[in-house]
Amino acid sequence: MKAKYKDLGLTKEEFDSLRGRYQLIKNRCYNKKNNHYYLYGGRGITMCDEWLSSCDEFYKWAIENGFKRELTIDRIDNNENYCPENCRWVDYYTQSKNRRNIKTYEINGENLTLTEISRKYKISFHKLESRVINNKMDIYIAISFGNEYTKYPKKVGQFSKDGKLIKIFNRQKDACIELGIKKQNISLCIKDFSKTAGGFKWQYLN
Repeated sequence: MKAKYKDLGLTKEEFDSLRGRYQLIKNRCYNKKNNHYYLYGGRGITMCDEWLSSCDEFYKWAIENGFKRELTIDRIDNNENYCPENCRWVDYYTQSKNRRNIKTYEINGENLTLTEISRKYKISFHKLESRVINNKMDIYIAISFGNEYTKYPKKVGQFSKDGKLIKIFNRQKDACIELGIKKQNISLCIKDFSKTAGGFKWQYLN
């Protein structure tokens, strides 16, 4: 039997990426326990019935409208739903310009977004975002590292299926060692690609 991704004309990596986007959108719109639900479903943002009832319809639309792994799905009007008329595939720079609230940082007298900073100082946007947003690093310090790899362990919360905090680990690695759960599985849970890992829910706490 021919693999589904081949029927769609995609590589396995492309199909996995597209399927992940679909699940992420669905989670943000309908899973109240999703960390970003308040920005999507909590504001009344939904997925159109056509896509919600059939992921294949979403795949078909995506492929016909320029899907590539390096692009991200963007809602043209941030107050409207995920549907063919309101969605497009764009790069991270274009999407960042379309956000409801774009935070800027003053750098040498200029107020710049993270996207603009990453372009001007030739730093990976993802590295910059991780340092400033996830690790609360001062913007000047974040820039000083350039594209060097920096790792700042974040505390991880272990929760029961009904959302009760069980334990706080200083590092994700500590949880893996103590409970014998693969790091990849915990990471997928934290990023909302899976509901649980090792029978527990997981979330970054800082």
